[in-house]
Amino acid sequence: MREAPDNSDMARRGLVIVFTLLGVAVFVSLVGLAGLYFLIGREPSVPANAVLTLTVGGELAEVAPTDVVAYVRGARTPTVRNIVDNLRKAKVDGRISAVLLKATGFSTPYWAKVQEIRDALIDFRTSKKPVYAYLEYGGDRDYYLASAADKVFLTPSSTLDL
Repeated sequence: MREAPDNSDMARRGLVIVFTLLGVAVFVSLVGLAGLYFLIGREPSVPANAVLTLTVGGELAEVAPTDVVAYVRGARTPTVRNIVDNLRKAKVDGRISAVLLKATGFSTPYWAKVQEIRDALIDFRTSKKPVYAYLEYGGDRDYYLASAADKVFLTPSSTLDL
């Protein structure tokens, strides 16, 4: 005749199963995080003689929005600080040969934000790399920002509204 299992044996077996499942879950999570790091966490590859294209316009936010859904979707709003930092990095990066500035119209009434970006463009020009500005519409803030460039291009059908 067979004896009935003891309650302590069943409890021990249950704990072994729970801890085994937890260990497997932690291992799979760590492998997944390592995979994401190697897939997403790498710096973008930049070819030699690349041109940094800056599309500047709109509200010119001071801080990045904290909307998690937009961040996950990849809709990141560039801030004034991001634009200035990218210009500083491009200044010393040997792979960047020029900057193409596309001013798309500003909805912000603050000239100081535009001036900060303009000052960063002038600082970038000290690296002897050219800055080109392309305007589809030339408003006062757009042209002020573009005036820091070596050459300003305006489409022939556009107006220069100063």
